[in-house]
Amino acid sequence: MNDGKEVVIVTGSSGYIGSALIHEFAEKYRLVGFDRENPPHPPPVAECVCIDVTSDSSVEAALPLLLIVVGVSPTNESADREREFGSTI
Repeated sequence: MNDGKEVVIVTGSSGYIGSALIHEFAEKYRLVGFDRENPPHPPPVAECVCIDVTSDSSVEAALPLLLIVVGVSPTNESADREREFGSTI
């Protein structure tokens, strides 16, 4: 779903500060919560991507999921990535 809102990723989205941020920004932004696989999960208004931000392999595995959540088709072609996202990814 692409509702035209900018996407904000909140790490630790099920915690006290993370969930407060999600509630605060829910009307203005499309929110994706990066959080651990076990409960609690982020508030329902945020998409949840289960991830261990301390693990390179977990982050690498989660990035294609993030692209799907925000409505971008993942691709292995670097030229396509640069067109979609710039050279930062």
